[in-house]
Amino acid sequence: MTTGRMRIAIVLGMICVLTVSCATRGGKKPGVPRAVVGFTPVSFISPIHVDSGSYGNLYSSDSYAIWANPEVTALKKAQALEAGETVDPKLETLGQAFNDNFLVFECHLVSAFADMSIGYDAVGLRGADVYLLRADGQVVRPVQTVMAGPVRETPQGAIKKFERVNLVVFPRKDVATGVPTVDSTEPAARLVIEAVQTKFYFEWASTLAPSHPAAPTIQDRMRAVKVGFNEFYRKLLAGAHIFD
Repeated sequence: MTTGRMRIAIVLGMICVLTVSCATRGGKKPGVPRAVVGFTPVSFISPIHVDSGSYGNLYSSDSYAIWANPEVTALKKAQALEAGETVDPKLETLGQAFNDNFLVFECHLVSAFADMSIGYDAVGLRGADVYLLRADGQVVRPVQTVMAGPVRETPQGAIKKFERVNLVVFPRKDVATGVPTVDSTEPAARLVIEAVQTKFYFEWASTLAPSHPAAPTIQDRMRAVKVGFNEFYRKLLAGAHIFD
């Protein structure tokens, strides 16, 4: 079992233990504020942004990330059924349980970088530092990163453009305290990628923020189902060694 799989197994095990413990004592762990709830993004999609560094063209502007929330799951399932696919009930149940305990970001990364070997590695997050950045500056590391498919290569002039989908997984809550990894008090949630001495990020505004971007467009919804329901959960759960 890989380190990522072990970490997910440990988190799931601790969640089970904590759930039983809390149920036995008849309430939540003392000291956890009831008002603190999980973060809800106003839109499930975010384009890539360049924060700082010398190689802002490492990732193409058509790169984006999807917060795999219930709206995205529903869109994927509806698309699968409309296409005549069979949704495996076991896969759906396991997927829901996974979503209840983890935050999943579906990162569609595109690179047409002049140094093609660097661009190839970048879309697979090889050598990159990926993390969630909280408003208070706290960094949360992923427990798993799963490749959702092979690298796609297309010619672009004298070079090649590379595309790949990565599923980046974080615990939904701190298993020791029950406090959400990203909570409702934060105005936005930011997923950061540091690669080749450059910092990029995806950002989602909170539904509770004073102002926020428009709701997802039809194009955004089409992007959300680019990776289908069955493919998404089979890759995600197999990567976590849950559904092989």
